Amino acid sequence: MRASTVSFGAVTLDLTSRSFLAGGAALDIPARERALLELLFTRAGKVVAKEAILQSLTSLDDDLSGNAIEQYVSRLRKRLAPHGLTVRTARGIGYYLDRLAEA
Repeated sequence: MRASTVSFGAVTLDLTSRSFLAGGAALDIPARERALLELLFTRAGKVVAKEAILQSLTSLDDDLSGNAIEQYVSRLRKRLAPHGLTVRTARGIGYYLDRLAEA
């Protein structure tokens, strides 16, 4: 049986409800950003190629640009920073979830 939650740092992903919790409180994240974070979360510690992200976030009836992905990443960084997490860029490859360095 698979675990129904995945944790990375102070944030937990409930795989059943596909929701994120930090400090016991739900994180209010728009659908596309949540889908991106879920993708990064389930592959924590591994680089996710930008092309894989584009394919994962688009459906047959819509189209996303690389710039849109960069916008989602930027917004996620702001949402995750208070919880000690960030999305790092693997230049020319993609993105990965990481802990913020202690100040």
